[in-house]
Amino acid sequence: MNAERQVQDIWQTTQQPQYQARPAPQPQYQPPHPGYAQPNWTARTNGRSNNFAAPAGPGPAIWPVILWTSLFGLFGAISAAGRARTAAALGLPGKYWIAFAATCAFWTALTVLIIVAGIALLSAAATY
Repeated sequence: MNAERQVQDIWQTTQQPQYQARPAPQPQYQPPHPGYAQPNWTARTNGRSNNFAAPAGPGPAIWPVILWTSLFGLFGAISAAGRARTAAALGLPGKYWIAFAATCAFWTALTVLIIVAGIALLSAAATY
């Protein structure tokens, strides 16, 4: 009996107390921080819901497209394509191809004007 009692005492001291498991706590709703894109549950486009009301940031700048096109001509299309792709991923309108085309048109018109003026000056100088 003494040995049996010892075993019972050891068993009781090594046995862990039984706790009833609580359900996991549910996260409390936190309103989103101002300045970040907020879901817009009411907007619809082509029958699908638009999950973002505003873009996350201002998007890529236009001036590098104008600079690259002014310096390197048609190679400015590389800059325009990359920036247009980034803007499309952010949900912004594509104004980069317009900037590229306008810069190409400006420099083409300026070049033609200089050539025409040069030919006119040379032909006028040749007549004297």
